[in-house]
Amino acid sequence: MTIAQQPAMTETALRRGPRLVSSPHELVPVETPKPAWTLAKIAGLLAISAFGITLLLAVVVGGALFALLSFG
Repeated sequence: MTIAQQPAMTETALRRGPRLVSSPHELVPVETPKPAWTLAKIAGLLAISAFGITLLLAVVVGGALFALLSFG
């Protein structure tokens, strides 16, 4: 099987755009959230992240402290 040769430099011809087709799609109205609600969500995520980091740090420090006190 071979590929038909196609020149790299072709003459620019006037081309028509795509045919106009009636589309079944339509715009859907979307409610934009209030900025206060967005800030509340971000603050909640930051609080949960801070709690998770604090819990993780407590487990790691506690494990290290337990390991150090086990040697003595």
